Amino acid sequence: MKFFNFKNLLIVSLFLLNLISCKNSSTNEFDEFVINSFNHCHTTKECTVNLTNLPFRWDRFYIFSENHYPEALTKEEISSILGIKYNKNISLNDRLIVFLLNGEIVYEIFANYNSENLIDSNRLLVDFYLDKKAPPFFERNNAEFIIKKTDGYYALYWRSNK
Repeated sequence: MKFFNFKNLLIVSLFLLNLISCKNSSTNEFDEFVINSFNHCHTTKECTVNLTNLPFRWDRFYIFSENHYPEALTKEEISSILGIKYNKNISLNDRLIVFLLNGEIVYEIFANYNSENLIDSNRLLVDFYLDKKAPPFFERNNAEFIIKKTDGYYALYWRSNK
């Protein structure tokens, strides 16, 4: 059996260190999907992303924020909207995005915004901005969003099928 020399050991160590740091990065599957969609957009018009192509399976998702279900702050209220048991409370300025598949939570995104100092809160790298025309939840047939990038953050605006 041949032993590693110092050069090979260094290469393997750097590779493993890189692999570990990637797993602990601040992005997730959802963020990476949206950012890649934006980076591969080669149009002078608006860039869009269809969330039906996310790297995980889902059939419905809900967004809880100050503009979308602001009344749902307790786990009981969230459970009632989702139609399944949910175990966490949120506050008014928090952002909660829950993806379901066949009535089970398959993916969840949560950001806790500091209600006393929103400017210094940790923003989501990719966030949703919904107007009053947005549906109460999104399914595979209405999951197309316009992507806009500002100051290193990505915003998804719902694109209604009119």
